[in-house]
Amino acid sequence: MRGSSDVARLSVAGPVEGPATLRTGESVTVRRLRPDDRDGLRRFVAGISEESLTRRFFGAVRPERVVESLGAAAGDPDGLSLVLESRTLEGLRLVALGEYRRDGTGAPGAETAFLVGEAYHGQGCATVLLERMARSAVARGIRFFHAVVLAENYAMVEVFRGCGFPLEERWGTDALHFRIYLPEPVGPRAALVLA
Repeated sequence: MRGSSDVARLSVAGPVEGPATLRTGESVTVRRLRPDDRDGLRRFVAGISEESLTRRFFGAVRPERVVESLGAAAGDPDGLSLVLESRTLEGLRLVALGEYRRDGTGAPGAETAFLVGEAYHGQGCATVLLERMARSAVARGIRFFHAVVLAENYAMVEVFRGCGFPLEERWGTDALHFRIYLPEPVGPRAALVLA
């Protein structure tokens, strides 16, 4: 297990939704994906390269199908879809999305995945989302996240390896399988519920 002696750089204490700062110093807002985000989600997905969509969905996928899939997941009671929203001259826009889906009601694990806008690669979006999702997951009794990452998706591999939480990784045919262990809740669970 990697990172078992590391002190977690990410914190599970604090709010899930609210302001965050990217590596560039840009302020963004972390919030739940809402049903009324459909148009914003369409614009967001339209700006994602085919290569990035292939990395996220493990093959060619139509943008309309991505919007349907991400939008449908927003109401899942066993999961959470968070977005990073940026204020631009044109107004608010979605720049990244992270989600987890619990493996089943009451299960200790949840699958997690991310999608980051092209202009926001390398700015820490997935790291911010991972931390905020971990806060929610710990409050819900989830003990670990798991993810499958294509071997060439170096940025996502480094997000998991660098998060500071204990993790296991193993090679599959053409992908890495991660299990990220979440810490015990800090303080009363009530303090960790979604803001």
